[in-house]
Amino acid sequence: MLQFQVIDDFNNPNLPISNTGSTLNLASALRIYEMKSATDKSKFGIPLSLSGLTFDGEGLVLDGVVGHQANTSLIEPEEFTIITAFRADIPTASAQVHSSLAEAASPFTGSRMAVTTTGAVAVNVGAVPTAGVTTSVIMPAWEMFAETVSATTVTLTRGSNMGKLTGEITGRRPALNSLIIGGGYQSPHNVGIKGKIGVWAAYEGVLSDATITDLFTKVRAIMAPRGVILP
Repeated sequence: MLQFQVIDDFNNPNLPISNTGSTLNLASALRIYEMKSATDKSKFGIPLSLSGLTFDGEGLVLDGVVGHQANTSLIEPEEFTIITAFRADIPTASAQVHSSLAEAASPFTGSRMAVTTTGAVAVNVGAVPTAGVTTSVIMPAWEMFAETVSATTVTLTRGSNMGKLTGEITGRRPALNSLIIGGGYQSPHNVGIKGKIGVWAAYEGVLSDATITDLFTKVRAIMAPRGVILP
């Protein structure tokens, strides 16, 4: 028996949303942006709300300018996973890959992924005290990451070597704002990275290591035809 899968939207907003519109689709998918356009390939079909940003052959182009960002309209649930592939220049001040932090200083609500002034990647979660993990130096090379957050734990898995960092969360403070890609809400957390994001997908719940590994393989397959070979 032949089975066909729709893998593109043909840039036609009048076409119905396909629940199999991406190889990254799972029943738990909340948003799937393959960054060829603002289209969400999850069952929700909520496009990115773009401000000052464009796409090129590799993905969403981020310029590090305040106010130039992409709003997902997604308020993160208590437990979630984000899969993303990106590259970023090393910034002079920490720059956001994505953020829902509503405050300028702790205690924060929500979470963020950022690139530090050393080229490391950090994930912070609103809690008392603020929870988080930070990698060794990675940028400016392309890399994939899986971020998971539960009521008690934050993890960050690096796609190239499957190295996994884990941090404890106490007194979790849930998000009040939707996740913004390449920006945020309050200074100094409102400046995005200068670079590109090739894929960004969010899922409800903490995905298993096996599922994350499978999604990484699929992200590599999505990016390879664009000339981006992910390790």
